[in-house]
Amino acid sequence: MRQIVAALVFVLSYFMLVAGIGESYYSIVAPGVIKSNRKYTVIVSLHEAVEPAKFNIRIEGPQYHMSSDAYLQPHESQSIVFVPQKLVQGSHKLVVEGVSGLVFRNESFIIALHYVGPKIYIQTDKAVYKPGDEVQFRVLILDEHTRPLTIAEPIRVEVM
Repeated sequence: MRQIVAALVFVLSYFMLVAGIGESYYSIVAPGVIKSNRKYTVIVSLHEAVEPAKFNIRIEGPQYHMSSDAYLQPHESQSIVFVPQKLVQGSHKLVVEGVSGLVFRNESFIIALHYVGPKIYIQTDKAVYKPGDEVQFRVLILDEHTRPLTIAEPIRVEVM
């Protein structure tokens, strides 16, 4: 009987030790496509951790390198926003590293869609003109979502 009790105490203490150690889990959610001048949001979450953790999130490309750090408590999430200016063709990747509290390294390749540029449309007041008619027109500059493009400086239009 004593041996059974001793074995039972050993088994129970083993399970308590394993339950006390615990494992830390994390999750990273990010789009697989990145575009120039558009927000690229990465969500980092820390689950079931026993201590806070520091994450380093980077986007690496041929001409674009940007990084940000996130400090998370257990059961906390944080969103990190990157806005790349101008992306070029080539290999781009998202790198997330656990620096402290939870040590890991994760790399994912992302597809970079380079920005073609604004769409320029010329609208006239009528479809057919006769010799001597005055031509009235306006120039529309739209982004890829067909919204008016916000520009920093005035645009000059020349008629040749």
